[in-house]
Amino acid sequence: MKHVATCLAFSEENAGTTLANYALFLRDGPSQTGTVIWQYDIAVEPGVSIEHSICDLNIVGSANTAMTLEFTSVGGVTGETVNLVGYDAQ
Repeated sequence: MKHVATCLAFSEENAGTTLANYALFLRDGPSQTGTVIWQYDIAVEPGVSIEHSICDLNIVGSANTAMTLEFTSVGGVTGETVNLVGYDAQ
């Protein structure tokens, strides 16, 4: 069985006083250690919240392996969410 990512959504709030640069990683494997198979770089101005979604994807992971969506850690962040949508294929 392979996981296939078709859509992802995220939100981020920068409560700091400087520009926050970070990345959203889709990993083929566990959080922090799985291979990065897709990356989206984001910059958020101070005091700003963003919400965004990216769909019509077809990113296939390895057989019998978890798929993880996560942010890099950044100071000043007060809230972040991720949502990964997809299906399982043989």
